[in-house]
Amino acid sequence: MVRIVAEEVYLNAKRDEARAAEAARDAAAGHAALASLQEAGRAARTAAAKAAPAASEGPAEEGPAEEEEEEEEEEEEEEEEEEEEEEESDDNLGSLDEEMLAILEHWESST
Repeated sequence: MVRIVAEEVYLNAKRDEARAAEAARDAAAGHAALASLQEAGRAARTAAAKAAPAASEGPAEEGPAEEEEEEEEEEEEEEEEEEEEEEESDDNLGSLDEEMLAILEHWESST
């Protein structure tokens, strides 16, 4: 009986360790995404600052390269937003896993 309980405790500890490692990886990915968003924001502000003097000189037609750059920036922003939404979803699933684990542990202790 004691051996079975010890095995369960060991398995629970290993499971908790794996979840902690996964949470650390998720946090690192979140920090990387945030840094990427901040860098994109700085680049956008720099581009806007450079474009402001040119805009005061008069209207200029955008070339195909500039239009492609804008499209690429918009796509990158959309991808980053999707990544953030996925991370939020993963965080919600993580709390659900914890709740399910607590229910399971309570059930195991009551039987």
